[in-house]
Amino acid sequence: MLRYRRAMREHPLDTPIKFVKGVGPVRAAQFESLGVRTAGDLTEYIPFRYELVPKSLPIGKVDLDQVATVVGTIERVRSSGGFRRPSITATVVDGTGICRVRWFNSPYLRDKLGPGQIIRLTGKVETDEKYALFVNPAFELFTPDEDPLADDRDIYKPVYSGTGTLTSVHIAKVIKSLLEKHADKIDEFLPADLIEKRKLPDRRAAITCLHNPASLEHVPLARRRLAYDEFLLMQLAVQVKRDNAKKLNDARPITTTDII
Repeated sequence: MLRYRRAMREHPLDTPIKFVKGVGPVRAAQFESLGVRTAGDLTEYIPFRYELVPKSLPIGKVDLDQVATVVGTIERVRSSGGFRRPSITATVVDGTGICRVRWFNSPYLRDKLGPGQIIRLTGKVETDEKYALFVNPAFELFTPDEDPLADDRDIYKPVYSGTGTLTSVHIAKVIKSLLEKHADKIDEFLPADLIEKRKLPDRRAAITCLHNPASLEHVPLARRRLAYDEFLLMQLAVQVKRDNAKKLNDARPITTTDII
């Protein structure tokens, strides 16, 4: 606990990765294998692609073979398949239509889903010959006092390179929590006139955009900013090394005498 408090007294983005919320010693080793050793490293661990979670549509307007998001009320839930091949099937309605949802190998959903619950589903639209069908979709449940359409928009979900046990989903969760708490601690080190001259976004905006873009159109410029920073720091390091070498070469020689 003392080491944790000492780490948190430093700049938050210098905090060792094992002290970041949602990590711990085991996950820390996994992050370090990806080159992530501090909270600051984690903010610069950029997704390699994005998955579109589209804005919701009425059930009656979804198109076959397209990825869609719908919001509705669970009308019925049933389980089948027994112990070896369990499946959960739900019927969801929204006033414009009915869809069926089927999850395989997810017996835990028997106790999680029930009639009357509000659910948001995202997945590829198939058909069971009568209704639109979602198979193993991503889903989110809402309490009666929550508005499932409060943030209803196209969302570009970041996908990160992980390891066998450190998944993209977990990485995204840790980064989201970190940025919610410490995004304002991302320091800008370029002068304003240089940012304007190069037509770059500020560093905090670039990093935030890369982890949660409002549009994919903004991503290339945000990537350009981080690439510019990396190139600039590399050039500065080379220049410092040259200057140090020059100082050594320019040093006055030490006069010595033979030992008698």
